[in-house]
Amino acid sequence: MSTTTLEQNNWVTRVLGFDIDAVLARQDQGKAPDPSPDPSPDPSGAPSEASGQDQAKGGFFDFIKQKVGETVGSRPPLPKDKDLAKALEDLDDQIAAVQALGFDTKRLEEDRWDCAWSGDKAEKLTGDARGKALTGVKARIANVMSHAKSLADSSKSVMGDSKDPPTKTQKSAIYKKALEDHYGITIENTAGTPNTHLDRVFDMFGTVPLADANQDKLKKLLYLSTISAGGGAYNSSELAIKMGDFGDASASEAYEIDGKVLDANSFDVTTLHEIGHAVDAKHGIMTNSSNYTKAGCGGWDVESVDKITIVYLAEMKKTAGLSKGVDEAALTTAISAALSSGSTAKPDAIAQADWVKALKFLTEKCLAIRAANSPWFKNQVIVGGRVYQEAYGGRWYSYSSAARESTKVNKYQWRAPGEWFAEVYAITWLKKMKPPSAVDAAVAQYMWNG
Repeated sequence: MSTTTLEQNNWVTRVLGFDIDAVLARQDQGKAPDPSPDPSPDPSGAPSEASGQDQAKGGFFDFIKQKVGETVGSRPPLPKDKDLAKALEDLDDQIAAVQALGFDTKRLEEDRWDCAWSGDKAEKLTGDARGKALTGVKARIANVMSHAKSLADSSKSVMGDSKDPPTKTQKSAIYKKALEDHYGITIENTAGTPNTHLDRVFDMFGTVPLADANQDKLKKLLYLSTISAGGGAYNSSELAIKMGDFGDASASEAYEIDGKVLDANSFDVTTLHEIGHAVDAKHGIMTNSSNYTKAGCGGWDVESVDKITIVYLAEMKKTAGLSKGVDEAALTTAISAALSSGSTAKPDAIAQADWVKALKFLTEKCLAIRAANSPWFKNQVIVGGRVYQEAYGGRWYSYSSAARESTKVNKYQWRAPGEWFAEVYAITWLKKMKPPSAVDAAVAQYMWNG
């Protein structure tokens, strides 16, 4: 006979998809106990299925079998906090309602379980920390609930009283309305892009905090032919995310967090990346030198051609093997020209023997770091422990090579301070993983943190 309450039975039936009393009844009717003696405990601390009904002593959820393919212990226990339990229950109902309308709810379900695990962590805290954490989790659940409800409301608006499942065109219209109504953005497709993937956009907007997605620095989503295929951009003046054509949105790209390699859907991670730029624009995170200069934020600095020329002149004199009498003024001019315009014209004041060596330096150290050569995707050109490069036309930065090793998530992150933030932001929210352990707390507060 089950010792669980009716409320617990109902919750498990709705969320896990089976009836506890029925399971126990079948067990009572003749399922033989596992004959194996004292099975080894699961390394996660969760009891194994082989230990039978005695697992119920450890807590209501301990004896519940997982769905096929799930890992034992992969579900959090039913919350003790009644308000939290009720909030999750209501969210389950809302997600089920959205699914019944014919929409894919996989990401919603992931966000729901993320909230449940966060609630489990919060309940293990004590005192004020516990109360504060639970308040935050409940607010997050409310955000996910309103996100899901906006889709149901938009479906009603577009479909009216129709009982038929929405067509592909109707679904796109429903997602568009939900995004515009709930997140306050205007969506334009002047390029006539057939693959807007508004369903995926909706999922990504809902996976980050509501304050990140619905805010005054993010008011437009534009599909433009001027954006390269498979690419995106954010413009802080236009308050707009701009997307190119991602085809069927099946492409992926590699990221890593603390050495763990992660495969990320390109469309999803790009959408989150551009949202990250809007978050950065709103809070001035990576335009604040007290942030971007920290090793935990990449150790960035704003540079200029003149500043880099001074550094590179010293490096050339030290490493290029030039004659002692070489004309420094001519070398300075040559370095500056190579950096600013890509020119490598030989100055008359430099002897041919020295110029051969100088040209090799200019090619490998100066031309290689110009934006036209996308140096962030290439091997680092390290001078004095720093990497100097032109991020965009006429905008130069440098970063700490050591900081790259400790805070890296991918290569593109190392284009500029804003890209550094946006890439870390994107992958942590996409994968629901904490940022690299070396990322500074001042920036990590904007990332997923469990």
